[in-house]
Amino acid sequence: TAAITENGKALNYASDELKNNMTFVTAAITENGKALKYASDEIRNNVKFVTAAVSNDGSALEYASKELKNNLQVVTAALTQNATALEHASDQLKNDEGVVTIAVTLDSKNQNRFFFPALNFASDEMKNNERVVTIAVKNNVKAWLFASKTMRGNVGVVLAALRQCSEVYICQEFIIAAVTKYH
Repeated sequence: TAAITENGKALNYASDELKNNMTFVTAAITENGKALKYASDEIRNNVKFVTAAVSNDGSALEYASKELKNNLQVVTAALTQNATALEHASDQLKNDEGVVTIAVTLDSKNQNRFFFPALNFASDEMKNNERVVTIAVKNNVKAWLFASKTMRGNVGVVLAALRQCSEVYICQEFIIAAVTKYH
């Protein structure tokens, strides 16, 4: 047990019996959410344990069961900890406007990291959703790069990007047209 509380990933070396022991796994995922990777299938399909793991490290969603990657409660907990956990959500939730809005709203935490913006992991439909893309760009200007071609040319989206970062490259004609239209 001491090894687990020092390094949750030590669960990898535990017996199958311990990988299914709730107390033991709780200690592991409390220390490191990604220890979920080494837990039994039963535990990786348990809402309580997976929620605890993703609350510690949102990217632990990668190791949740397929069913729980489609569970709104679990995915929301993961996104709250790390917006880019959207990468590991089900395709259905990557296409859910509410879920993607949560991710792109919380994405401002990732701006100064080397992470891809959460929008990168959304469905193509969401990358073409003006409301979602505008929120994404307002919270992480890098999201503009992952919007659909249509949205990258959308005046409102471009202006939102420009308000966040004047260094976004946009052709001069587009800027003049945008300024003329809105002022």
